[in-house]
Amino acid sequence: MALLEKLKGAAQRIELEEDEESVKIIYCSRTHSQLIQFAQEMRRVIPISSIPPDLDDNLREEKKGNPQDEGEWIKHTPLASRKTLCINPFVRSLSSATAINERCLEIQRPNVAAEHKCPYLPTKDNELKTSQFQDHLLARVNDIEGLPPLGTKMAICPYYASRTAMRASATEVVTLPYPLLLQQSAREALNLSAKNSVIVIDEAHNLVDAIVNIHSVTVSLSQLRTALAQITTYARRFKSRLKGRNREYIAQLIRLVGCMVSFLDAAGQDDRPDAELTVQDILGGGKGKGGVDMINPHKLGMYLRESKLARKVDGYIEHTATQANGDDGGGKKADGGMPVLFHVQSFLLPLMDPSDEGRLFYEKVGGDVQMKYLLLDPTSRFKELVEDARAVILAGGTMEPVRTLVVPENDRS
Repeated sequence: MALLEKLKGAAQRIELEEDEESVKIIYCSRTHSQLIQFAQEMRRVIPISSIPPDLDDNLREEKKGNPQDEGEWIKHTPLASRKTLCINPFVRSLSSATAINERCLEIQRPNVAAEHKCPYLPTKDNELKTSQFQDHLLARVNDIEGLPPLGTKMAICPYYASRTAMRASATEVVTLPYPLLLQQSAREALNLSAKNSVIVIDEAHNLVDAIVNIHSVTVSLSQLRTALAQITTYARRFKSRLKGRNREYIAQLIRLVGCMVSFLDAAGQDDRPDAELTVQDILGGGKGKGGVDMINPHKLGMYLRESKLARKVDGYIEHTATQANGDDGGGKKADGGMPVLFHVQSFLLPLMDPSDEGRLFYEKVGGDVQMKYLLLDPTSRFKELVEDARAVILAGGTMEPVRTLVVPENDRS
């Protein structure tokens, strides 16, 4: 038994070393149609023959009819969003990508009744299906459109099963759209590492705009008020159950959101339709709110991500609304939309950015006041990929000025 455990441990170490040493090509483009076209081009490549030259001539004659049957296909894994790959009819029928993401995560919660859980989700009980999906996926060059039919046929979720295939050491080429590569949170969700990979970014003349759009965020006064009411209700209800660390961070969040509400309330009374801000302007609105300027937004954001507080608060508010309206589901959001606290959570990181990387400002829109962060310098966001990757290849049309897309040599260390 001890020998078996040693052999198993050695095999796992060898597999890990192979994964670290293997070089993957990560191909990224702007739209799914361009990724599909890339997969079609890969299918045109005749694979190198996998039949040894000294093999029986009869077998070689049998394979001669179709040269593509003789060779090893490129091991290709296409990645996409839940909206593209989901095969659960009750989830994919929702109106937006955000609603689909939230409903997918919601039905995976431990306290969800068995009849409401997704039957296609990979589990320990259907590992064989996941393995078979991976074998079918890597046997030929498939594009994104081929994954949902394959998942439906095998009764396994192609979104999660393709992630398993992507992590396999056999995978040689991974294709995915811009947002899944350029956003760190998306890469972490996919367990996609750029380490030792060759990254090819097509349509790279759109790269700067794509990074700016992904990392520019907006939060409105009405959203902040709703978030403040929800988190305050949650904190009062579970005050006795929350541990010291949780109470501390939730109290910080209440003070910070209250400060932002106070600031935008005052800005709404101003005659100016818009104005540029600084972090000090926003935190300065928290006088008498218990040292808002001493709060570390980075640590608070880390806590919100790790604790999944936004979903917990949203679930509790939804539950109480449902109870108040009876059992008819009156408190259920019709579109399964994103919890409002996520808007606040996404705005915490910009509060830590150096002032030369972006700009904060507010503007009045349709009777509401919105606070926006606009990223101006995408260098730091793109630098993470450049440092991890073995090489980054930019391909596109008008690539001038090139200096906006190249990380300076002295910034790579």
